[in-house]
Amino acid sequence: MKTTLWLVPTLKELAHLMPDLHVVPTRGLNGRGHRTGTGVDCGIGPAAAAQSATVTVPGWVVDRVSLAGIAGAFPESGLEPGMLVQARSERFADLGYREGDRYVDLDAMGLDMLPRPGGALGCQLPAEPLFDDLPTVDFLTVSQITNSRETARALYGTYGAAVENMEGAGVALAARHCSVTFHEVRAISNLVGPREPKSWCVEEPLRKLGEMIRAL
Repeated sequence: MKTTLWLVPTLKELAHLMPDLHVVPTRGLNGRGHRTGTGVDCGIGPAAAAQSATVTVPGWVVDRVSLAGIAGAFPESGLEPGMLVQARSERFADLGYREGDRYVDLDAMGLDMLPRPGGALGCQLPAEPLFDDLPTVDFLTVSQITNSRETARALYGTYGAAVENMEGAGVALAARHCSVTFHEVRAISNLVGPREPKSWCVEEPLRKLGEMIRAL
């Protein structure tokens, strides 16, 4: 059985995903252990998530790191709140600049995000599907939550990704650094655009995702 380190951005999401599991110490981070691995709250945003993954993975004997939580779906994607989806790829979407209704990332600028002797890493990073029966789509990561239809259209028009989140690319980069497989599974809480948190669908899809995780 493969051992998985589950990273979850917030304790609230972690409580919905893994409600009955005991807390275990994880290098100063809160975590909940379960039979296929350990759940850790990794923090919000690409920097916090990358740092948490980079610090935590070497301390545990794991085969893969999996990121789970809520995310937004672009209206053009056909995804709806309440659905569960997994990543085929992740991308640092706002590393670069915006010009009108398009984003120009480091790849488009001809710059290496992370030069390495064995080959530079760009803004887009691979992810491996974890579940056989979930839609598999491209994700993108932003440092600032999208709060307008104009920005949502610009992001979708540039990258064509289906899902927006704030941690995935950071964890994907950390997983690459630690030489472990990266997975990402999200519960769609809202459509990307003007923020209306009171209308978000959170608890039920996270509960369903938690059931799938525990069934692995």
